[in-house]
Amino acid sequence: MDENAKIERFKEIFQHDPLFTEVNNRGLLDSLFASCTLYQQVSFDSTYATKKAAELLDIPGKEQTLLNYLNRNDFTDYIDIFRKGERGYYRYTYKSLFQFKMILLLADNGMMPLDIASIIGTRPEYTDNNQKSKVTKKTKNKSDEDLQSLTKEIIDHRIRAFATKNMLEVQKKLAESDLHLWEQKMGGLVGRIEDIEMNLGIYKNLSQSLTQPTQPNKSFFSKLFGGSSSTEPDPVQVSEVESKIRAFESRLDRLVNEKGELQDKKISLLESIEDINKKIVQVNNYQSKLDSPTNMNVIDSDYSSD
Repeated sequence: MDENAKIERFKEIFQHDPLFTEVNNRGLLDSLFASCTLYQQVSFDSTYATKKAAELLDIPGKEQTLLNYLNRNDFTDYIDIFRKGERGYYRYTYKSLFQFKMILLLADNGMMPLDIASIIGTRPEYTDNNQKSKVTKKTKNKSDEDLQSLTKEIIDHRIRAFATKNMLEVQKKLAESDLHLWEQKMGGLVGRIEDIEMNLGIYKNLSQSLTQPTQPNKSFFSKLFGGSSSTEPDPVQVSEVESKIRAFESRLDRLVNEKGELQDKKISLLESIEDINKKIVQVNNYQSKLDSPTNMNVIDSDYSSD
């Protein structure tokens, strides 16, 4: 059978397959049926080991990719595969190979395994006109469907909890970084206030000394003929010192107010970190319940992440 004939047969067999429909809806049929190793070499009458299957799917050496899908509970009912021998090695038929081709194509186009699994639903029916009988895969019973639905819901909640915890950890790091910056700013502010207070004290003492008249030592002639009994302060010097004092006092008032506002911010930062820590504890407890088989109804509860 040539390559084109094989492609037509695959189209006929998988025309009602849910993944085939998804590939078609995404406009990927040309990519799906582009010439490749699978259509060139596959035999509809043979089965293949995992190593050969990877080669036919053009992912040689990546057998683990196939095994990862086979080890997932949400793909076991879909992929048409069986085990052979005492060790139970997987054997791939042309159907399982084509199923994997669609899975890998959708994955390459941005779909996650959970997204692909959600499309599969119940096991489809495949009609091969080249075979005498209709090949039908059994559909899941109600309990299987309920279990898969519950499992998917728990997985979704785990993903949501994981994402929420990561977001909270980032928020905590940012808040702690803001607190560290606050401590640095407060340290610098306190140092500037202390410097101004020291300089202000110096200038106030200087002002006091300048405004107090001095009593010079009287000479013989001063005593004899009289004269000024004190030295008057220099008004220019006094004015300059008082101007310095006013400038220091103004800067001091401004820095003290800034310190008060900064102190209020610390309270807000500490409250924010405490609130984030409480939320992280809530998410941790929620994750623990999700991982516990005795708490399957935990998905009806929630945690605050606002």
